[in-house]
Amino acid sequence: MIDAIYRQIRTLVDPSTRTAAQARMYIAELAVFAQHNAQFLRLATEQVYGSCPALGHEFDRNFFKEGGEPARSPPTTSSTPARCSPISACSSTAASPPTRPPSLSSNTRSS
Repeated sequence: MIDAIYRQIRTLVDPSTRTAAQARMYIAELAVFAQHNAQFLRLATEQVYGSCPALGHEFDRNFFKEGGEPARSPPTTSSTPARCSPISACSSTAASPPTRPPSLSSNTRSS
């Protein structure tokens, strides 16, 4: 089913059949989509970070890659490895509670 849908999309937006104006419109729409996708990635990061820090880190990295907060670079923490297996990193046998990157901990209250 997914293959059929992708074939339909490919047929509808085939670059060889588009005019220059239509191509510019598609590019502009992709830019809008990237901004919306960045917002969803930020929300997803906040939802999963406590239970699966590796997945949260990946969502955070993708958030910045999609153009979220252009003035900032992705946070780096020593507790989050640059590359790790999502399965092993998200196991329920984690030795210590996850720490959140500074960009996500701004909503916490100080006591």
